[in-house]
Amino acid sequence: MNEKQIVKFIPKSQRERARDFREKEREEKRSKIEFDLQHIIEIENSETCDILKHHHEQLKDDPDRLSTDFMLTLIRGKEGQI
Repeated sequence: MNEKQIVKFIPKSQRERARDFREKEREEKRSKIEFDLQHIIEIENSETCDILKHHHEQLKDDPDRLSTDFMLTLIRGKEGQI
């Protein structure tokens, strides 16, 4: 017996339920991945904002804090200086 003959023995309604179940399962996996990705992005943004707030508090009295040299040093380290 080949595969097509075996499938004929399974009632159509059962195959449809199985197909619907697989589709639902795939959709749940996709939404979980999307939710997890969004959560990771939110956490990274939150951590970045916390770091920037901390830097702002530490450097608010420094007149050079907005200079290009300062920003490049902050982002790239010592190699960032012009």
